[in-house]
Amino acid sequence: MYLFNDTKVILIYQLYIYNLYYFLNLRIRIEDFIQTLQIKLVSSHRIFLAFKDDTFSECQNKFRSEHCLKIPIYDILEITPSSNNNFFELEVIGMANDGKQNLVEKAYRAIAQRYSLPNISVVLKKNIPFAAGLGGGSADAAFTLNALNELFSLKISIEELHKVAASIGADCPFFLYNTPMYAEGIGTDFSMIDLDLRGKYLVLVKPDIAISTAEAYSGITPQKSDKDIRDIIKLPISEWKYFLKNDFEDSLFKKYTRLKEIKELLYSNGATYASMSGSGSSIFGIFDNPPTKERIINMISKNEKIYFEIL
Repeated sequence: MYLFNDTKVILIYQLYIYNLYYFLNLRIRIEDFIQTLQIKLVSSHRIFLAFKDDTFSECQNKFRSEHCLKIPIYDILEITPSSNNNFFELEVIGMANDGKQNLVEKAYRAIAQRYSLPNISVVLKKNIPFAAGLGGGSADAAFTLNALNELFSLKISIEELHKVAASIGADCPFFLYNTPMYAEGIGTDFSMIDLDLRGKYLVLVKPDIAISTAEAYSGITPQKSDKDIRDIIKLPISEWKYFLKNDFEDSLFKKYTRLKEIKELLYSNGATYASMSGSGSSIFGIFDNPPTKERIINMISKNEKIYFEIL
């Protein structure tokens, strides 16, 4: 039974992703003649993406945990049952149409193939930079799956949602969960990890460089890991720079020297650890002490964006 038929209820979901963790705060308000689902997605990113073995099919991804690397940028996804004849309408604000099917639409169609859904109207306001290694598109898709499941009481199990998300993209399944995890295989096989960066400081820089996933993967050479990532993160953060490496950096730093400059800038300003996020182009630094904002800002060009956050 669809809730919007007679109940006149607004459901507002605020989902905050803390480095692949989200906190769900549900508020219900009584309203007249409307039911809307709003999802607020705070950006998240991978601390690193490293490969092992000799193929791209086996990779190790270490994603941030509940309290680490919260980034104060977010997408907003609004889903409203519609009386229009079109079964699915999508308006994207803040991002040009590249002619490709949006992952939000892919998520809707994947559910609609399996379950009966009403006509819906979706508004996606993009704030998380794309082609930046921040996982915004994958998060949008995953939260669409969760939203449809909750809004229309489909009662889909997390196991089935995981399979559906994996069919959309390898990064999507993680965003269905609310716990820090270690990923293997193509990034869809998870096990829990323990990581707490509370009290640290984050600086995230988004340069004026867009790197597509295809471009990033075309230049990477898989390398075996000498140490297990789960052991590395137990070391003091000051030692991560010796063992914890994003393998995409080798090729992309040669092509885009500005990325290497930003990473070195963060280290020179006191970062305990710095790395490129995912497949780029964002660069982040973790600081033990409050960074000098004015000094770092002065080193960033006007076309580059910078974010500061206490973890």
